[in-house]
Amino acid sequence: MILLDDRSLLILKELLVSKQSKVNDLEKKFNLTRRQVNYSIEKINDWLSDNNLPEIENKRNIGLIIDPIILDVFPEILEIHSTFSYIPTKHERKNLILLMILTNKEELSLFHLASALKVSKNTVLNDLEQVKKTLFLKGLQLQYSRRNGYFIEGKELTQRRLILDTIHKILQMSEGWKWIRIITGITDEELKKTEEILNIVEKRLNKQFTDQRHQALAIILLILKRRMKEGKHPEPFPINYRDISNTKEYEVVEDVFGCDESVSEHDKLYIAMHILSSSVVSTEMNHEDFREKLYRAIERFVSNFEKVACVNFQNKPLLYQKLYQHLKPAFYRVTYELSLENPLLNLIKQEYGDIHLLVKQSIDPLEEFFSISIPEDELSYLTLLIKSSMSQQGDDRLKKPRAIVVCPSGISVSRLLFEELKELFPELIFLDHISVRQFTEFEVDYDLVFSTVFLNTEKKLFLIPSVFTDQKKQNLKIEVEQNLKNITPTIMNYDKLIHIIEKHADIKNVSSLKEDLKSFFYYKQFSNIRNAEDYKPNLSELISLDFIQLNADVKDWKEAIILASQPLLEHGIIEKNYIDAMINVIHEYGTYMIIPKVVVPHARPEEGALRLYMSMLSLNHGIRFPKNNEIRILIVISIVDKKSHIKALTQLYDMLMEKNNIDAITSARNPLEIMRLFQKYSVIKT
Repeated sequence: MILLDDRSLLILKELLVSKQSKVNDLEKKFNLTRRQVNYSIEKINDWLSDNNLPEIENKRNIGLIIDPIILDVFPEILEIHSTFSYIPTKHERKNLILLMILTNKEELSLFHLASALKVSKNTVLNDLEQVKKTLFLKGLQLQYSRRNGYFIEGKELTQRRLILDTIHKILQMSEGWKWIRIITGITDEELKKTEEILNIVEKRLNKQFTDQRHQALAIILLILKRRMKEGKHPEPFPINYRDISNTKEYEVVEDVFGCDESVSEHDKLYIAMHILSSSVVSTEMNHEDFREKLYRAIERFVSNFEKVACVNFQNKPLLYQKLYQHLKPAFYRVTYELSLENPLLNLIKQEYGDIHLLVKQSIDPLEEFFSISIPEDELSYLTLLIKSSMSQQGDDRLKKPRAIVVCPSGISVSRLLFEELKELFPELIFLDHISVRQFTEFEVDYDLVFSTVFLNTEKKLFLIPSVFTDQKKQNLKIEVEQNLKNITPTIMNYDKLIHIIEKHADIKNVSSLKEDLKSFFYYKQFSNIRNAEDYKPNLSELISLDFIQLNADVKDWKEAIILASQPLLEHGIIEKNYIDAMINVIHEYGTYMIIPKVVVPHARPEEGALRLYMSMLSLNHGIRFPKNNEIRILIVISIVDKKSHIKALTQLYDMLMEKNNIDAITSARNPLEIMRLFQKYSVIKT
């Protein structure tokens, strides 16, 4: 029986989710060479053939095509890959070794490690060197004695943080839970009982943990209880940890674990801390003083983002609520150093790098509330929330197919997918985004399911990635259109079409022409996917010499805005009411400041913006804007949607953050000097 290695299994899953990918897409995503990808494709095809399934085809101009029938039988075929047959990668072995040492109940020798991982002793010795380096960076040490075998020395709190991180990473592995069960000896019955306790905690707190967090919490609690019984308890907490004892979470932990003599006071505080920091699908708002202060910080953060991104959110109360729901547990994760790696970080930065930069530039109010820098893994989730709120939404409730979105990840990822899909498929009604546990109990009637994981359902299931790229959007759009409208590109008679072409032209390569025609007609039906919002120009593309005015004198800020806007008005880029709208915005909300001396006036697209463009005006003398801001430079932006200007605006922000550039603009005597500066910064930073 042919078995798939970890790399081939990852590639197979990616192809099942994206339906179509090109070899170079897989190279970039998994950091592989073309030779490695092709080798894995060959191995997958051997495996598919061994299981009597159609092989993957690599079609020119289209990419790797996987037969839909594989999706139907994939969960069953996965059972062939038992944990005992799978050989972990080097990185995975390090995490498995860490968990074995952290949870061992008896002497753990080199032989035990090699036997469990099915590798040689020399391989384990090399892995242990990597383990030592990891432990050293965390202030821990790996020790060995004949009596106790391998064990770890260091503070209990640090060891517990390592347990959390290791459990999280192993659960991301193929068959992760089975590995944990083998290493720790946790039984299904123990896990079920602990999950029932967590269900009680959820009901008492009126909150529901995400599917991933629910299982991870149960495993962590079982491991921690073992350590407690062995007399391993946390060191005394810093004074601020005592704030936890005043929460409802601590009260519930006291009720649930109070009678267990092995659970110390610090253990109960520690468990409450984890419940507070756990991602939730839904929750009731509580702790009014905390909520009020966090809400104020959120409002300031959103206001900052609106200013640097030149956007106006339509439904701010909803955005505040979504941010609060994410930031409340994030506060405890960051404060008590429980934040875990976000596996989507690099992809989020790659796909939404411009928005991510603006989020980082706006984050000061939240970091003031947290009293600590917010790690980028946490910030990237805020990027998802902001991105989803920037997406335009339709709410047409005519008779349309009804869909739900299922995602075991937290509220941020689920909400983003929900909003992305609503925007991508306005012809569908999206009812809700739910967890896997909620899916089995979902009572509202629906027609379609979009899910990031495999589900047993009689409804039409579309597998989706956690984060969309443009190519994956296009592939999904094609797949859904084909299913809903019964569009099948292959029904066209290409031989007949080529015969017609031959009557009027000489064909150099018939087979090549046929493939190109297939590719053209396959995608032509869905050309509406890539619309105007895909246009994201660089900074220098949005301004020209004629739109730069230097060293002007004006009597007040209103005259400055009118003068700065004249090039846009004269060239038909904006209507006059756009200027009036900008003045009204500043009257009502104050200036949209990026840094001192600079203002970026703008209004809503529907208030008279006809094309995306900029104009600039520098003043001989500073003038006072509302709220006592002195301005020397005005950069007017005609904004036509919520996204297309973000890339250029990020570059503009980078340019203006350099004080020398502000001085260069105010002292410039020729628009060409300004254009050169704009061109210099017309490369987005990631």
